[in-house]
Amino acid sequence: MSEYRVLCCEEKGSYVQYCLAVHGATPYLHPTAFYDPDSCLVSESPVFSLWTRFRCLKKLHRDLQAACLEDLPDLPVNKWVWIRGAKAAEARKQQLQAYFSKLLERETVRLCEPLTQFCAPRLCVDLCVVGCVGVGKMRLVDDFYKVSPSTLQTQIVSWAESESDEDHKYPERANFPVDMVVDRTLIRVQSIEVRTIDLSRVEELLASLEIKDGLIFTYTEKRPETLEPLRMLRRMLHCESIIVALDCEAAPSRSSYSVATHQDILTVFEHLLRGCLRRNGTYY
Repeated sequence: MSEYRVLCCEEKGSYVQYCLAVHGATPYLHPTAFYDPDSCLVSESPVFSLWTRFRCLKKLHRDLQAACLEDLPDLPVNKWVWIRGAKAAEARKQQLQAYFSKLLERETVRLCEPLTQFCAPRLCVDLCVVGCVGVGKMRLVDDFYKVSPSTLQTQIVSWAESESDEDHKYPERANFPVDMVVDRTLIRVQSIEVRTIDLSRVEELLASLEIKDGLIFTYTEKRPETLEPLRMLRRMLHCESIIVALDCEAAPSRSSYSVATHQDILTVFEHLLRGCLRRNGTYY
């Protein structure tokens, strides 16, 4: 991580939280995290927010010392326990900002394991894409991993898949993680599993879906019969979920998203992850 900025201090009852803006990339960062939709430019280092408490900063400092890193700056002494108000908050910000500025002057610190762990995603999720035979589930997952700033506006010509490509693999899993920045929060998608609806194995399917953090139910409006099984499953489950129409020609309906471009695919996953953040109480 290349830079930390202390954005604010926020009182939470008997303790204070600190919001840090972290500039840098993780090994698994999705390519679109470098893209700024406001400026339409690709940045060298994306920014995400990190909320922490002083006791966590003390642990980070101890871990850095345990890693045999010498000449570390002194962590500001926490004299603020009983001090409140705008002046106290500004003093905290300035002292912590000076600490991180000195800390990150050394490359060995920027690359060390304790600092990497301190910046690790605060939420890790396992997702699943569910749908009937041949609707394009695996293609949705593949395109999500492949989408980049240069391909966001690329139209999806066809969702057609052969059974050998998708539905004889039950289940198929994408195991390599990917990190997303959603609303300035770093989230790790640990895995994406693909499941084909088999109404003769409903209990097994429900058991496998109930343990997921988020579900994307996929169907095609050209085959209306593929939607009703999804509605049935969604009523039985309680995890975060979204319904997606994989039709490049279909207009979006009130109850689902319609995917026509790679930007739409990115929007679907961001919407689901935003819901996971709310459900897990990760928003501040």
